Amino acid sequence: MFNDEIMGMYLVLTIYFLAVAHKPYMAAITLTLGLSMKAGVMLILPSFLGGIQYVFGTKTLITSLVIIVAF
Repeated sequence: MFNDEIMGMYLVLTIYFLAVAHKPYMAAITLTLGLSMKAGVMLILPSFLGGIQYVFGTKTLITSLVIIVAF
């Protein structure tokens, strides 16, 4: 469909913000935008949250979860 490309763009931005730019809050926002496109984004949710906790800690993980649930 037409929104698969937009969802893919949000996934790429999520990975970029998490792995390269080290901005977990921006990564959580772009993941939320990807979730608003399609529910298939939930497949990367465990690795996304595990990566945040491993690199940034539990406080950042909880804040990112609040961002994901709030939006």
